[in-house]
Amino acid sequence: MKRCKACKSELPDEAIICTGCAAVLNDALPASSPELMNIYLKQLTQDMAAQKNFEKKQLWHARLRSCLSVAAFIIFIAVLIAAVPSVNKILVNMNDISAELAKVEFVEMTESVTTIAVRGTESIDYAMEELDTALSSMDEALKTVTMIDVEALNKSIQDLSAIIAPLAVWFGG
Repeated sequence: MKRCKACKSELPDEAIICTGCAAVLNDALPASSPELMNIYLKQLTQDMAAQKNFEKKQLWHARLRSCLSVAAFIIFIAVLIAAVPSVNKILVNMNDISAELAKVEFVEMTESVTTIAVRGTESIDYAMEELDTALSSMDEALKTVTMIDVEALNKSIQDLSAIIAPLAVWFGG
């Protein structure tokens, strides 16, 4: 491996011109010799061929990008055309809904809801009062039932049974 004196890059042993800085590596050739000119022309021809190859690749990629851009644009337009009727229906529906909402009297509606809520509260209050009355009546009935002397009631039933038994026999029972 050789080293270029000018740019210090490594080059193969057979290289005569540095690919990094285009310096002449062979000191035996004079600067104006036809051999050196041929070497420069060959190097220039190789560089131009490489550049032409690179430009062909660039052209191919540019054409590919153009084709893809046109295809994407066509797809976008097709989707846009297909979506227009749906968007139109949505806009018409939105207009209909906004017209219906404009007809609604929100103030009257809130007053009606408030009235219903007040009446419901009054009904609940009335029901609670009735429930309190029923509970107090049940409490009084429970007190009355608990005040009944069960033993006295049993004794009265037995006495009544003793009185009715002779009558039942007398009437054939």
